[in-house]
Amino acid sequence: MLRGIFTRRAFLALAGAIALLGLPLGRWLGERDSSHALHTHLRPRLRACLDILLPSDDLGPSATDLDVDTELLGALHALPAARAKLYVQGLDWCDEQARTRFSKTFALLEDSDRDAILRLAANSPERSMASRFIYQLRHDAFAIYYAHPDVVRHIHGAGPPQPAGYPDYAEPPA
Repeated sequence: MLRGIFTRRAFLALAGAIALLGLPLGRWLGERDSSHALHTHLRPRLRACLDILLPSDDLGPSATDLDVDTELLGALHALPAARAKLYVQGLDWCDEQARTRFSKTFALLEDSDRDAILRLAANSPERSMASRFIYQLRHDAFAIYYAHPDVVRHIHGAGPPQPAGYPDYAEPPA
């Protein structure tokens, strides 16, 4: 019964299609698995950096409170490979500095010690990996943080003056 419907040629075509489609799917799943492992490896150090760059205070939440780390890690696969590599190298550098100076991982350091390491990166020679890393991290983290609705609402209060404008613009300042 199936012999007439499912010919050897149809079987080979189907098997070939499954093999061709399965290869990219397998690669995609493998990349997702390694990406997840990479994110798990980077997250504690990235959060430690963000807690120093954008800590919580009476003016607003920290970057980690707003899950900036999650958004940054999620964007790593869409970033150019060189930038993703810079993040990995930079976070590894922070860990190396922490182990050399304090015999701990970067994520386990006190805030003052983490701050010292990030300042060291910021004061590194201009084209060094550490300098490029801290500049890029600060740029990306600030862009995500200050675009977050909770931060925008806090900074702007009721919102921007436009389109309503300033109703008392014609009166002299008080």
